[in-house]
Amino acid sequence: MSFNLTLDKNVDAPYSAMATAGAAQDAFNHARKSESPTWSGATDLTLPDDRVWQATSPEEQALLLVNKERADRGLPALEWDRGLLSRQAANHCREMVQFDYYEHASPLRFENDAQWECLALGPTVAYGVYSWMYQDAASKWNHRKYVLGERAAKVGIGTAVRPDGLIFLAFYLVPASYASDPTVVTAPPALDVPTVVRSGKVQVTNVLPAQSGAAAAIAAVVFHAGAAVAPPKPGDRWHMKPTFLTVAATNEPPGGTTWTAQLDGATAATLHAVAVDRSGNWTDRAAATSAGTEDPPIRLGTGFTSTDWGTTLGSAVGLTTTWDSEGGAWWVDPDGKHGFDFEKRIVGDHGACVYGFALRRVKGGIYRYAVVVDGRGPKGFGSGWFTLWFTDETGDTYKLGLWDSSRKSHQVEFNSDKPSIVKVSWG
Repeated sequence: MSFNLTLDKNVDAPYSAMATAGAAQDAFNHARKSESPTWSGATDLTLPDDRVWQATSPEEQALLLVNKERADRGLPALEWDRGLLSRQAANHCREMVQFDYYEHASPLRFENDAQWECLALGPTVAYGVYSWMYQDAASKWNHRKYVLGERAAKVGIGTAVRPDGLIFLAFYLVPASYASDPTVVTAPPALDVPTVVRSGKVQVTNVLPAQSGAAAAIAAVVFHAGAAVAPPKPGDRWHMKPTFLTVAATNEPPGGTTWTAQLDGATAATLHAVAVDRSGNWTDRAAATSAGTEDPPIRLGTGFTSTDWGTTLGSAVGLTTTWDSEGGAWWVDPDGKHGFDFEKRIVGDHGACVYGFALRRVKGGIYRYAVVVDGRGPKGFGSGWFTLWFTDETGDTYKLGLWDSSRKSHQVEFNSDKPSIVKVSWG
């Protein structure tokens, strides 16, 4: 079957966020018909019922769409490499969220195993795959060429949701000869507090992998003075041309656990060291916080009360109730064992709801705390967002939008001298 690896011109941009199976199916079929003069094998794409589609993970959705495009062009399906390759893809997406940029390169100087790499950012992964397939004309990105490549045989897939609700999608493609490593390492490396040895020279000691094995081996160490990535320049809406502010460290002696670098202007108040392993897991350790300044405590209370439970617009006041195993405090766990059922209490339109949420300390990066929400957004095209606002003891408020109608974890990160959340609002 003949088909074009590249497009002569872009197909009309998607006319929806493709938040449902029907919307995605309509958009892809519209694109196929628009492309038909240059592709003789145009057929309709069919997707599962929307209930099945919404219960499918974003990674599975993306792979299904790409493999349907390949199958209808006579190409073999890509095999999902769920081990090291997918962990690298997922961690790069997390890294782009954490450090607020959009680029293949990494400020952590991490080199992944991908031979061909595709990134997308949009309201859904379907939107991302569509952009690779039908919005790639005359570009130097070669997304369509990569996902339809005859040599591509395996793929690592990663996703991560930004605070504004947009989702990163990464496809790391490799040939059949790639030696897959099934190991999945989730724990990041350990390292001591970084220090300024003398003017311009910085050092970190005892940089150690979280476990044995190649997938956990230390891949790189970098230093930065307060920020790993410079703020975006005017007009760079998606921060696609980031300026990295990190410097690569040298392992001295090679094979040891000490890393050094030259970083002019770094002080004990600004210095950070970041260690990253072969899976892309990283730890960002600050000198100032770790060298004697303790994080403000998370206070415990008796829970939250509200006269707005069960309504789609309301607020609740109170304080955290119990510690969890990750050093944070749950207000209510997803199983409701503390006597609450937030699925019936904090609710939005079109089936949106919150099952549970926690305040946790962030172990790396520029933020020290995160509100982690277990919830889902509204169902149906055009149904919008389910918005949550969290207010801490200083009066600062942090906004989080839930748009995906499938149940998943969302989070908003922040810094505060009094991080305990005393009010949550929704609407």
